[in-house]
Amino acid sequence: MLKDKSPDERRAYFRASQARYIAQLSPDLRRRRWREDQRRRRAKLRAENLKALGKRIEELPASDADPLLCALAACADR
Repeated sequence: MLKDKSPDERRAYFRASQARYIAQLSPDLRRRRWREDQRRRRAKLRAENLKALGKRIEELPASDADPLLCALAACADR
């Protein structure tokens, strides 16, 4: 059934089935699931931003980059 569909159509089908499943959940479970999804999205964005910041810092001269890299390492350890 889904094999002959385009990737966009398969994605739409999956999203619709997820939406039907979520609609059946209680409001508390919906809220919890939404919060968990938001937490995952924020963590992913934070990791991407730190990686991009690290790349930009590496392009700086060494004298400017050392204190920034130390601060970045401290943030990444948290």
